[in-house]
Amino acid sequence: MNRAEFCTMIGDTTKQSRMKVADIAKAMDRTANNVYMLKAGVKNFKLQNIIKYLDIIGYKIQIKVKKNVITLSEEDDFRRWVTAVMRNEIDLNQMAKDIKISITTLKDLRTHRRKVSIDTVLLFTDYMKGKIVLNKKF
Repeated sequence: MNRAEFCTMIGDTTKQSRMKVADIAKAMDRTANNVYMLKAGVKNFKLQNIIKYLDIIGYKIQIKVKKNVITLSEEDDFRRWVTAVMRNEIDLNQMAKDIKISITTLKDLRTHRRKVSIDTVLLFTDYMKGKIVLNKKF
């Protein structure tokens, strides 16, 4: 899944929530323009921003891999998943190449040196042959 496809999902959930962009922006402490850009996928945004956005509209982001479901209620949920997967990998350099991210980015996911971007989440999920789903929280 690429960012445009993911943002289409975000747009669909926003419509279903019937919340106004202005209300979402206020709750996120962002401008309406920032929210429109996030929904449009104009820039690579941080995972924490999308988690907050979805929480406000009453949704949660989950990654389904085989029979496992990883619910991302905070950035560290993704970091823990990545770390668990990395423990089982023999060659992290090859893993980074396969994911199409730098080895530095891959290693930094474990150490909190950088924020997790949505593009990294999408690439890693594709690498793991997973699927991202957005579900209502209640």
